[in-house]
Amino acid sequence: MFISYYWIFLYDLGQIAPTTYSYSDIIDNGPGVVNLSQAPKTHTSTNNIFINQTLFDIYYSYIRSTFGSQVPQLSGPGNEAALERDDALFLQSYSCLQRQWKSPLNVLISVFAADYALFFGLYSLVFLIAGALQSQRKNGNSARCDVNK
Repeated sequence: MFISYYWIFLYDLGQIAPTTYSYSDIIDNGPGVVNLSQAPKTHTSTNNIFINQTLFDIYYSYIRSTFGSQVPQLSGPGNEAALERDDALFLQSYSCLQRQWKSPLNVLISVFAADYALFFGLYSLVFLIAGALQSQRKNGNSARCDVNK
């Protein structure tokens, strides 16, 4: 299942073969600026189960034997449905680039909301336990010893 998901997600991102980057080749030039000292390594697509018919047959037969009729009938990779690389563009943006103080009203509301939840949650728990103990006392199930019996 992991292999199938890997290749599906990779193709969903426009790739038919993995690309690796050496960690030691990454140069950090400050926040948001990263350069590579060497070109990334693009691997071949020979291990892609949606391109290699033999690998597709192996993985598809395993999934069919595991999940049975829940898996739809697939024809496998063929020349009519050849996968092609489609480079995807990802735009990354941030809503806030630097830390800022909250307005005093927002701070006040946040602090009171958190304190209210913590205080009254504990307050309710204490009253629940006290109520249970009191009801046991009223029913005569107290743990104290009665000397007159």
